[in-house]
Amino acid sequence: MAVDETDVSQILDEAAVALPSSLLGRDAVRASYAGLRVLPLGEGATANARRETVFSVGPGGMLSVAGGKLTTYRKIALDALERVRGPLGLRRVDRRPFPLPGARGDAPPFAVEVDPEVEAHLRHLYGSRAAQVVEPARDDPALLERLHPGGPDIAAQANFAVTDEWATTIEDVVRRRTTVALRGLADTDVVDRVARIVDASPARSS
Repeated sequence: MAVDETDVSQILDEAAVALPSSLLGRDAVRASYAGLRVLPLGEGATANARRETVFSVGPGGMLSVAGGKLTTYRKIALDALERVRGPLGLRRVDRRPFPLPGARGDAPPFAVEVDPEVEAHLRHLYGSRAAQVVEPARDDPALLERLHPGGPDIAAQANFAVTDEWATTIEDVVRRRTTVALRGLADTDVVDRVARIVDASPARSS
């Protein structure tokens, strides 16, 4: 599945309802992606399809989840956990709200000197865990270098993605753990550099 010009035009037209047309030229599109969303209870146009979540258990006992919305992912996860509570031997599922990683506590100071723009970027993305991201740079200053001169993402983020955020592929780092791809900066040099960082990460070699 790939994005075509009709898809691009539709998104730009919808964005024009809230944004000035001067910001919505075709050359302003830095990246695009396409995917399929499962709507198991929907019929006809996807805009009118129901978004309910469907849970099903296969012959081998595997629980599958279809449908739902990204904004309700926590509820979906808790409902799924409730359904496997017995086999896992859990007495109960704790449904109390918990803050996301980095959203709790004060933001500690960095142990190394960081460019102000980069520091603001890191604190915005990682919250109270920002200092943890740059901590390895005390031993390896190269981790403070930007992945691309046109953006604030640094090499330490690629390392952190592997050691603490379960990234396993270059795509994970470039598109899902940093803003490099979203800024249209994921060129060959950036991808090659991220690949070297991922391969050298202690989490990968352990």
